[in-house]
Amino acid sequence: MKPGKLIFGISLAAIMLISWADIRFFGFGKTYNLSPMVRQSAHYTIFFVTATIGYLNWRNRDKWIRWLWVALYGLVLLFTLIIGIAYNLSGHHLALQWKTIMADVRLSFIGPVPFLVFSLLLRLTREMMPGSDAQKQP
Repeated sequence: MKPGKLIFGISLAAIMLISWADIRFFGFGKTYNLSPMVRQSAHYTIFFVTATIGYLNWRNRDKWIRWLWVALYGLVLLFTLIIGIAYNLSGHHLALQWKTIMADVRLSFIGPVPFLVFSLLLRLTREMMPGSDAQKQP
């Protein structure tokens, strides 16, 4: 197995395991009497770990893929922080619907789907742009 494929497989497995752990131990209804601050800290820690794993996986690829990964995760972080701050400043009177949207977006980005979509983008780039750096990577 090529080193690039091995790293990709390990990264994908790590993201899947982290995603499962987040849902299993910190998801709705499974808080084990944890305070909201502890759960939120765990959610953001897992979010950052997932973003870091993805970044490290794409670091040897074209610059645009790294930039897109960081920009996308930065926007998601900004979105969730804005909604979270608004929810807390409103005295928890902001519609629960917004908090649910925030949780769904966060859950979408700690799972393996964005990682797999980026992998697909790289494959398409290899086929469509023969001179790309992505062509040199496994």
